[in-house]
Amino acid sequence: MSVTTYVPFGLSDPGKRTIRNPIFQDEVEFLEYANETGGKYCKARVTLRSGGGNPLHYHTAYVETFECEKGVLGVEHNGETKHLEAGEKVDVQIGNLHRFFNPSETETVIFLCSVTPADDGWEKLLHIVYGFARDGLVDKEGVPANLYHLLYLMKLGDTNLPGIGMWFLAQAAVLVHWHARWSGEEDRLLRKYYGTPATEDDKKK
Repeated sequence: MSVTTYVPFGLSDPGKRTIRNPIFQDEVEFLEYANETGGKYCKARVTLRSGGGNPLHYHTAYVETFECEKGVLGVEHNGETKHLEAGEKVDVQIGNLHRFFNPSETETVIFLCSVTPADDGWEKLLHIVYGFARDGLVDKEGVPANLYHLLYLMKLGDTNLPGIGMWFLAQAAVLVHWHARWSGEEDRLLRKYYGTPATEDDKKK
């Protein structure tokens, strides 16, 4: 089964480098996509409103770095909570439980988030989840309401939730990810929310 390579909409349309999530109350601007850095890393700037944040999770394929640019960024990392001020950063290693949040009740925080090595699945995950949020396809916590899509996205973006029950879901996610590719659902989601199929010229770059 062949897998189609996709080029992010943002490469040809700068206006589509920024996505917004009305549930998480944040905005993500993709500064460097994976295919702009030769796969070394990908980086985004996140604007997070007061009270915004995401649930605890971990990754198995990449290191995630958070660097505060403005305000105070809360990062829970392996049971320890840090409050980063402008210029401070933390590297979350593979397998480490973590989440980010805005501890302020009134102020917005702006921070950089980078993934090393680059993982276009991380980029695709964000584009699709934020697209779902805009289209009303998530619950009040911002989680995809459709279990099939949730499992597919967990595998796509290498995002894993803690707990023995979540471990079993991760195993199911592998099968769902395969089925999404086989059935064409993956292509449908990527074409709608992420980008366009790469041309032969794109593949040579």
